[in-house]
Amino acid sequence: MPRLSPRVSTLLAGLLGAGLAAAVVITAAAGGVAWETAVTLLAVDCVLVLLGIVVIGVRRVDAKVQKALREQRDHASALKTSRSRELGEIDERRQAVAEEVRDAVRGMQGALGAERVELYTRVTELQDGVAALKGQVERLERTMAGVDGHVGAVDGLIRELPEKVRVSAGTAADATYAKLEAHADLRSWVDPRAPLPSLSGWAIRPDVLQIVFETLWRDKPKLIVECGSGSSSVWLGYAVQRLGTGRVVALEHDERFLQASRDLVRAHGLDEVVEVRHAPLEPWTLGDDTYSWYAAGALTDLVEIGVLLVDGPPGDTGPEARYPAVPALLGHCADVVTIVLDDAHRADERALSDRWLAAYPDLVRNARGQGNAAHVFTRRSP
Repeated sequence: MPRLSPRVSTLLAGLLGAGLAAAVVITAAAGGVAWETAVTLLAVDCVLVLLGIVVIGVRRVDAKVQKALREQRDHASALKTSRSRELGEIDERRQAVAEEVRDAVRGMQGALGAERVELYTRVTELQDGVAALKGQVERLERTMAGVDGHVGAVDGLIRELPEKVRVSAGTAADATYAKLEAHADLRSWVDPRAPLPSLSGWAIRPDVLQIVFETLWRDKPKLIVECGSGSSSVWLGYAVQRLGTGRVVALEHDERFLQASRDLVRAHGLDEVVEVRHAPLEPWTLGDDTYSWYAAGALTDLVEIGVLLVDGPPGDTGPEARYPAVPALLGHCADVVTIVLDDAHRADERALSDRWLAAYPDLVRNARGQGNAAHVFTRRSP
C-alpha cells in the first residue's frame, strides 16, 4: 500500500474528525445521547484531530530535516574527497620537486669534492623549508573543511611551491659555486705538506680568504696579524712562504684552540713563518665602553702591520666584541694597510664597521664576498 503524503494525511484526519463531529451532533439531535455528553465527545474529537495534525506536521518536518542532513552529509563527503585528492596532488608535486633537488645535489657532489658538506647543509635547509610548506598545507586543510573559499588559497599555494623551491635551490647553488671557485683559486696557490684544514664551519670562508690572498699578492706586506687562529693560519702561512716575504701572527685567547692551532702549524712545517700567540682577553676601555680584548702585552711588538684579518674574539664575549681591533691596532699598522672584517653579515659586525668608518675618515670601506660577508677597509700612503 503506498505511503500517504503529509498533506493528504492531514486532509484525511480533518475529514475524519469532521465526520465524527457530524455523527455526534446528529446522534444528539436524535436523542441518542445527551447534549452534555455530545459536547464532551466533540471536544475529545477536536483534541484528537489537532493531535493527529501535529503528529503529521512533525513527521513532515522530520522528513525535511532528514533529507537536509542526507544532502549535507553527501556534500561533506564530496568535499572531503575533493580536498584529499588536491592534497595528494600537492604532496606528489612536493615529492617530485624534492627528488629533483636531491638528484641535482647527487650530481653536483661528485664535482664539489671537499665542499660537499656545505652543500649538504644548504640542501637540508631547503628540505626543511619544503617540509614547513607541507605543514602549512596540512594546517590549511584542517581549517577549510566545509569552506569552499579556501580552495583558491590551496590552488595559489600549489602554483607558488615549485617557484619557491627553484629560487631557494638556485641561491644555494650560486653560493656553493662561489665558494668552490674561491677554494679552487686558493688551492692553486699552495703546495701542502699535509692534508689542508677545511674552510667550512667556524673557519673563515674561502671567498673571504681569497680577498686576503689578493691583498698579499698585491702589497706583499711584512706582517699579517690575524685576530683568532685555526685553518686560516695554515693557509696564510703557505701564501707567505710562496711570496717569499712576510710573516703571520695569529692572536688566540683560548688555550685549547691555541694548542690545536700550534699543532696544525707544526704539522705543515710552517713554524718559521706563522706564530700562534697566546693573547688572553682582558678589559679594554674606550670612553664609557669596556670590551674584552687581547692583552696589551701581546700586541706591543706588532709593527708595520700590512694586513689585519679580524675574525675574533667570538661574539659571545660581548656586544660588538671586535670593535677594539681598529682603535687598538691601527697605530701598529703600516701606511698602506688592508683591514678585513669577517662575518660582516651579522648585525654587530655591521654596527662596529659603521663606527670605524665614522671614527677614522682616512679609511675606505668596500663590501666583498658572497652576500657581502666581509667589509674591507684600506688606507693608502698620503
